[in-house]
Amino acid sequence: DLALPDPHTLPLQKSRAVDPVSLTAALKQTRWNVAQTARNLGVSRMTLYRWMKRAGIESPKTLI
Repeated sequence: DLALPDPHTLPLQKSRAVDPVSLTAALKQTRWNVAQTARNLGVSRMTLYRWMKRAGIESPKTLI
């Protein structure tokens, strides 16, 4: 089991740098449930979507 990344170690909303490895791990932990991942990280869904976009991460569900 992977532990969820600590939301305090992830970048703040205004930060341009997003760690794609931590973000992907958090998303995989919830089976790519963006709403649940955002709740776990203590951010809004829109913030999570922005982080995903900056990191170049697409949900596997959108690739079908």
